Amino acid sequence: MSSEMCMFRRLPMLSLRGPEAVEEVRRIAEPFFWEIVGVDDPDRLSRQVKRDQVRVALIDLRGAMQSAMSWLPAFCRQFPSLQLVAIIEKPQADNPAHASFLHAYFFDFCFAPIEPTRLTFSIGHAWTMARVADLHVASESACSLDGEAHEMVGRSEAMQAVRRQVRRYAGNHLPVLITGPTGTGKELAARSIHHQSDRTDKPFVAVNCGTLSPNLIQSELFGHEKGAFTGATKRRIGWVEQAQGGTLFL
Repeated sequence: MSSEMCMFRRLPMLSLRGPEAVEEVRRIAEPFFWEIVGVDDPDRLSRQVKRDQVRVALIDLRGAMQSAMSWLPAFCRQFPSLQLVAIIEKPQADNPAHASFLHAYFFDFCFAPIEPTRLTFSIGHAWTMARVADLHVASESACSLDGEAHEMVGRSEAMQAVRRQVRRYAGNHLPVLITGPTGTGKELAARSIHHQSDRTDKPFVAVNCGTLSPNLIQSELFGHEKGAFTGATKRRIGWVEQAQGGTLFL
């Protein structure tokens, strides 16, 4: 295995539960070529991430959720491209504050007792998305596509959380609901998801539904053939077809 692969596959794990918890994960992960490096405090985790330039880290939140809520936001601002995977107890996810925290700062999480297939899938997916983000940063400038900026600016905690969510959703082929008041950048977020996905070379079609007449929305979305109705003097390709293989933002 090359030195580069060794660096990429090294995986620090922060756990306050002692070496037994780290060893449990090590037994699961090592057959899949993950080198688990146990650490027992956030400062050591920070040094490990800096030294090894790791892309993914495991955080054992069992019995440590409250303390993590105090130190992790600053840690994530320091390492905005790092993908985090959590290990939690099922009751922790039922707490609304905990669920919101997990959603904001973690790429994925696994319940204890740990299911090996689930853990290795989460780690592998997080690592892949981190590599995709690396390639995107290396190949794309903060310049625009079609003359418009698609990179979000700002380094506040809220913006860092938005960027993590964008990276997370960019790896899925599922509908994404983006909410927010007018002018808060919903289309910008949609463009960022598109450009960080594997659809980046496909069309991005943005449609302002507020300007559509209810009588024409079907035709606008799906198109029509010449003569399909009164006034249809030529064939029209709908927005769904225009965005084929890419992203349709409504």
